[in-house]
Amino acid sequence: RVHGGNVLFQCSLVMGQKLGTRVRVTNDEFGSDNKITTLCKRLTTEQITHLTLAYENIGAQGARQIAQVGKCPLQYLDLRNNQIGSEGTLFIASAIQTKTFPIQVLCLQENQIGVDGARFISLALQQNRTLTNLLLNGNQIGDEGTALICGAIQASRCSLTVLNLEANHIGRDGAHSIAAAIQSNNCLLRQLKLGFNEIDDAGALAVVSATQRHQCPLKLLALEDNQITDKGACHIASVVQTNNLSLRTLSLAYNSVSLHLQLVISDMVAMPHKPMRKNIFHRVKSTPSSHEKLKVFLLLAASCRWDEVVKQILSKLPSLLTHEIIS
Repeated sequence: RVHGGNVLFQCSLVMGQKLGTRVRVTNDEFGSDNKITTLCKRLTTEQITHLTLAYENIGAQGARQIAQVGKCPLQYLDLRNNQIGSEGTLFIASAIQTKTFPIQVLCLQENQIGVDGARFISLALQQNRTLTNLLLNGNQIGDEGTALICGAIQASRCSLTVLNLEANHIGRDGAHSIAAAIQSNNCLLRQLKLGFNEIDDAGALAVVSATQRHQCPLKLLALEDNQITDKGACHIASVVQTNNLSLRTLSLAYNSVSLHLQLVISDMVAMPHKPMRKNIFHRVKSTPSSHEKLKVFLLLAASCRWDEVVKQILSKLPSLLTHEIIS
């Protein structure tokens, strides 16, 4: 068994075998100029549509070489955690903007692109009509970079439907920029992940309230691990309860919301006539079994006294069974 497929991949380069349409390179220091050059040559000669080159420390120059391969049918590009920085982002963004790649999914997590990188991406989004999924989590773009991305989302040419901005030091100002983007009729976003940021009550309420616009396409909104308190959660619950939102999944997990209020609010938003499908205090993840669901719910109260946790759960047990808020 070859770990990550490295040896198989390198042998195919040497022996001239076809790589196929999907190439994944992992667990290998792939920063060597010769290897990158060889890969780029194959990109131009073979019909490679999916390329995963994550955790390989290719840097800005590796990104430049990939961006300059010329026309190719690349639809999926994963360059997460490669230290490409804002300079490398400029190269990739330019390739997207000039339609060198018919890219649909771009993964640039943990690349330290900063505000300048966000600016380059925003310019590309305003010209590109193929990119639908953009993952920028962990890139320190802050409120300023968020405003740039949101400005592009409001452009008529932007086709994004999935956006991940987790762990980007986004605060209230960034949240208001996001809210303005959601309210735009040009916004096509269906999934938006904003977890692990610094969004407070006012910012979170602005984002949730923005989903009230007519025919808003947003179905999933994740606000886990921000700075939302009991006050903010109550206002958000009021918006959810009194409006027929298009949202199907809303997560406020791992915020500073008391256990008692979690139970009360979950009752409020999980009534049978409401469209919300998920308990808003669960973290968004793949569909768990019923046993795992209870485990996730209990983890939310890990900082509480366990005798209080048990008391609250027992007192709410009839309601849990009636409204199925754990589902």
